[in-house]
Amino acid sequence: MDDLEDDVYLVGALGPPQVIDGADPDRRYCVVQQGSTVRGHSEEKYEILDRLRHGILVRELLPLLGPDGQRQLAELVRERLVVVDPLRRPELLDELLLVSVLEDLGPYEGSELIHTVRFGDGTEARISVHTLAMIEECDAGRTLGQAVALAEEHGTDRDLLIAMLDSDLGHLFAQRVAMFDWLEEQG
Repeated sequence: MDDLEDDVYLVGALGPPQVIDGADPDRRYCVVQQGSTVRGHSEEKYEILDRLRHGILVRELLPLLGPDGQRQLAELVRERLVVVDPLRRPELLDELLLVSVLEDLGPYEGSELIHTVRFGDGTEARISVHTLAMIEECDAGRTLGQAVALAEEHGTDRDLLIAMLDSDLGHLFAQRVAMFDWLEEQG
C-alpha cells in the first residue's frame, strides 16, 4: 500500500461529463485525454477524477473510492490514469511530462530564483526558475527525468530541483494551469 501521505495526481486533461458519439446516448461520460489518446469514463468518476486533477493525498482519496478503495486505486494506477508520488519515483519521472502553457515575464522583484509567469488563461503566478526550466524541457519533448538529469549536469542539486517542483505543483494544479501527461512513443 502506498503511504497515506503520498500525493496522487491525474495524468492527462479531464473534460466535463458529456454524451460521446457512438456510445449510449442516455449516458454521459467524462473524458481524459493523454497525449493523442482519449478515454471515456463513467460520469460517476468525474468528482474523483476532478479532485485528482488538483492533486490529493492518498488518505483523502481512499474514502472517496469507497470500501474497496485500495483495490480501486491500484486499478487506476495500472490503467495509467493516475500517478502516486511521482517526484520520488525516478521510473515515473522518466515517462512523465509536466505540461503548462505559460509565458515567462521575468524575475519576481529582482529574484534570481523566482519568476512571474502568465498562463494561457491570463492568470499570473510566481514559480521557481527550476520548475519553469522543467516545463520548458518538457515542451521540447524531454521527460521530467531527462530534464532533472540535464539540470544536474549543469550543476543544480537534484534534491533542490525536486523540492522546488514539489512546492510549485500544489498551486499549479490547484489553479488548473498545469498537468502531467505520459510521453508518447514516437512511431
